[in-house]
Amino acid sequence: MNEELAYKIWRAVITLFVAGGMALAIENNQPWLGIIVLGTGFTMLSMLRNKYKSVVLVDERIKRITEKAASTTLWFFFVATATTAIIELTLETLGYEIIQLKVIMEPLSIITLGVIVVYTILVRYYSKKM
Repeated sequence: MNEELAYKIWRAVITLFVAGGMALAIENNQPWLGIIVLGTGFTMLSMLRNKYKSVVLVDERIKRITEKAASTTLWFFFVATATTAIIELTLETLGYEIIQLKVIMEPLSIITLGVIVVYTILVRYYSKKM
């Protein structure tokens, strides 16, 4: 098995481990378990990356295309969530309360706000780094 394939397989296994651990932590309402699993996952990914440093993982063009696609997807999600939240608030102000929409939009709005904050921090970090 070549090194690039081994790296990708181990990365997928670690990601599944972290996702499963986070799901268990959320299900059992134990945030400390989630923090431990996340820290362990980041440590394992760091060790894996150090082991396979010499492997050329992606071409620069593919990396730029992926960055552009991810950025566009995030902004589409942000705009769609904000538009839906504004429509929901407007309908509520006019006296039309749609319970199903409210149940979905309240947690989604909070999650979106968190994602926007993390995205902004990472963009600033990487723009200073490069």
